Amino acid sequence: DIRHCMHVTAEQQVDIEHLTADINRKETEIGLQKGQILALRSDLAGGDETFVYASRKYTSDEVKRDLATRFERFKSAQENLARDKQILVAREKALRANQKKLDDMFVAKQDLEVKLEQLDAKLKTIQAAETVSELEIDDSQLSQAKQLIKALNREMDVRQTKLDNEGKFTGLIPVDAADVVPTNIGEQIDDYFGPTKIEDEP
Repeated sequence: DIRHCMHVTAEQQVDIEHLTADINRKETEIGLQKGQILALRSDLAGGDETFVYASRKYTSDEVKRDLATRFERFKSAQENLARDKQILVAREKALRANQKKLDDMFVAKQDLEVKLEQLDAKLKTIQAAETVSELEIDDSQLSQAKQLIKALNREMDVRQTKLDNEGKFTGLIPVDAADVVPTNIGEQIDDYFGPTKIEDEP
């Protein structure tokens, strides 16, 4: 699911880049068309009967027809540009939604990995306890021991959850909060663990 979401997100980013470049090109072309339309309109306003463009003579009627055609194409190009901009906004919104979805999937994946490690460690502990029990007790006692281990594990989970709730030991880094490093961190560690002695290696 994560790989698929990454692929979709990458495709959306490429599509947005291409559409943005196309919009920029169209805006440039529309700007040129506008300048040409205004130039022709200004020439016609002078009242001349003939006009010369690129060494060729045109009548005022020909210029008017050309101007009308240009103006219709200009309006059509503007409509297409407005539509492309709407599509771009929609694609950018979809991209942001998929990026957030991808971020959430990564967080969920990390949480599952942590829980998997915890479950694996608990399983190995129970398996070790069962192995020892099998060497010392019969089947009926083994069954009782398994139930006891299950009950003890449940009580351990309840107590750990209670401690976490009271102390809020989530184990997560508060990314949104500013990092504040206490100046007496060394003293706090010594107070918590006791003085740490570094013994010389033999």
